[in-house]
Amino acid sequence: MFFQALKGPNHRATLRILLALGVFWCLVMPVRIHAQFPPGSWKYLPDSPDAGEGSRHRDIFFISESTGWLVDDESQIYRTDDRGETWLKQFQDENEIEFRAVAFANEQTGWVGSETKGHVLFETHDGGETWTDITGRIEGAIPFGISAIWVVNDLVIYATGSTTGGPWFLASSTGGATWIGKRIGVQAQTALDIYFVDNQLGLITGGTREDFFGDAVILRTEDSGDTWHEVIPTFKKTGVDGEWGAQFSFPNSTAGYLSIEYLNNRKNRYSKVMKTADMGINWAEIEVIDNIVPFGLQAIGFVTENTGWTSGHGISSVTITGGVFWESLTPYSPISTGGELDGSISRIHVVNETLAYAVGRYVYRYDENESTSVVDLYPGTPREYELSQSFPNPFRQATRIRFSIQQSARIVLKVYNSLGVVVRTLVDEPRAPGGFEEMWDGRSANGRRLTNGLYFFMLRVDGATETMPIVLLR
Repeated sequence: MFFQALKGPNHRATLRILLALGVFWCLVMPVRIHAQFPPGSWKYLPDSPDAGEGSRHRDIFFISESTGWLVDDESQIYRTDDRGETWLKQFQDENEIEFRAVAFANEQTGWVGSETKGHVLFETHDGGETWTDITGRIEGAIPFGISAIWVVNDLVIYATGSTTGGPWFLASSTGGATWIGKRIGVQAQTALDIYFVDNQLGLITGGTREDFFGDAVILRTEDSGDTWHEVIPTFKKTGVDGEWGAQFSFPNSTAGYLSIEYLNNRKNRYSKVMKTADMGINWAEIEVIDNIVPFGLQAIGFVTENTGWTSGHGISSVTITGGVFWESLTPYSPISTGGELDGSISRIHVVNETLAYAVGRYVYRYDENESTSVVDLYPGTPREYELSQSFPNPFRQATRIRFSIQQSARIVLKVYNSLGVVVRTLVDEPRAPGGFEEMWDGRSANGRRLTNGLYFFMLRVDGATETMPIVLLR
């Protein structure tokens, strides 16, 4: 792996290759990376069900580009056959079932999971026209609740839960005709999401304590869930009372992301996600810069390895650089009818590389073939500025970066390392129109000399951002 290579006997040669690639990038490739927005944008679907003030739909699943279902914790199940333009309520249970998860194997057969003890699993064989509580069909340990369901194929279905008394793992290899439930692991006490690349290799995420004062945990299996082991220990940030893994998003079979929820972000720490490039064996922490909310993140969805979104507790953010840089989205408002997502998204479901759906209070669709341009969505964002190439680049002792603005604005100029972590803030203040020059001496905020490698300048002018690569060679 990458980090192992840096520590191995050929680490110097590996480092030289990486730096050479960085120099090539800076000298040959375009000098700027413009605004952090993908080709499309999220569209609010006005005829979709409104969960109501202070409430959210909990999960959404599409079996095709047009046909999908959503569930909420008010005992409701909805179906659409026209890409979310209209929705039919198929089910509402009088027992106030707290639905949390939905998944289908085909257009007729699907399952819904709930967090209501004794009524945790429902099944349909007619596309959702009728639903049957099949909790009594579970053999072994019956979960207190089901938080997520993953369908591998028509025969193999897995599920996990819950936030109380868990975690549990639920498996069927008979297309749902029979189910086996069991408690798993000693490292985890809660389970929130599940992902399988095939019928054997899979992951579950959650937390180390039921009261959520613990750390996030990731469990991995290579034998269809017979055995599980913790692949990484994650540790909560200082000033955060607790963390837990919320949701996975794997745009392919090896590269994936995990959103992290917080309990009481008392020190206003940045939100964070975890990233893997080897199907969950190794994970790296990525801060979602400028996303500071009390309870971290919940929903996460990547349409490609580089382009994705995360949201959950007030702010939605987008990246087109695989998490290296993030941009906060203007939240959707029914009053102004602007923006993209409502900031409290509970699930993002990716259909393919150009199409995805999301639910929070409202329902949204991302389609690169129909989206409004970014310019229309952000009409007030100033773009009258210029960022020039830094000089020298590569550099040894110091480099200078020049920029100019055409109108008064708040200027933020930061230096990031290749993992997207801020190592130095050069400017953070309002400035009048004019040209400016700033120097960076290759040191961190505390004056420590940084190691050789690829770094980035990011200039933010009010709501607009622009980035530029820079190589440090001591």
